[in-house]
Amino acid sequence: MYEPIRRKPVSIIGKELAARLFEGEMEWDTRFRLIPYSSIGVENGLLRGFVADELIVFEGRYFFQTSYPVLAVAKQPFGKTDGYEIILHPNMV
Repeated sequence: MYEPIRRKPVSIIGKELAARLFEGEMEWDTRFRLIPYSSIGVENGLLRGFVADELIVFEGRYFFQTSYPVLAVAKQPFGKTDGYEIILHPNMV
């Protein structure tokens, strides 16, 4: 899925992670995005999203960093019980 304005890839984060990220102040007027999506049972859905300052992913000794990634917040919870907190867009890896 891509953000419709700038066509940037969108990664999806769980509600729990979003709650931790939103504890501080955020400039919603410039960062907020509505991201259209389709899935099984949902033809024309919208996810709330935002542009973060950066995303750093560590995998063993390696890491990659992305500036200003677009992150959408999942409507259903996932995270600790499933063992992950983000679904990375394939073009971000």
